[in-house]
Amino acid sequence: MRFEKARWIWGRMSIARSFSPSIWGGVRSSALSSATRNFTIIPAEEAAIALEGRVKELSDEYGAAFNRHSFGLSLKGNLWRAGLAFLPGPQDVSKFAWPVEGPARVIVLKSTGAISRFLKKEESADEERITFGDPTQAVDEALSASAGGRIRSTSRLGTTVRGVLA
Repeated sequence: MRFEKARWIWGRMSIARSFSPSIWGGVRSSALSSATRNFTIIPAEEAAIALEGRVKELSDEYGAAFNRHSFGLSLKGNLWRAGLAFLPGPQDVSKFAWPVEGPARVIVLKSTGAISRFLKKEESADEERITFGDPTQAVDEALSASAGGRIRSTSRLGTTVRGVLA
């Protein structure tokens, strides 16, 4: 198998720019059948469509409260950042807030497929830092519980995904 172009996002995934469509099924199957299930390959077209859909969805729903450049969303006096979670395979994800106990730090939105959508709260000066691992942990915990086994995803803010696609 030969990838002609791939752009890497830190962590456990790659956005593949150009490769033979005939090998895509084998690549995805191979990645999913590994014992650790911890690497995801996403075609650039899928990532771009998901990102464009995210921007449209937030713009339509929140109007001027959503900043298309920074992927920031002003919601109930807090700043949230929009991003995408890349799953090791297609999953149905229900909307939920994380953590379940206490104030939400991450809101994972309903989705179907290998790319899920989320909002990550930006902490205020008097709050403990909300790491970028929080969206990943939220998605992993929910999907692992429903799948009956460990699932590992990776998540990135919209600005990062846009930069990789550029």
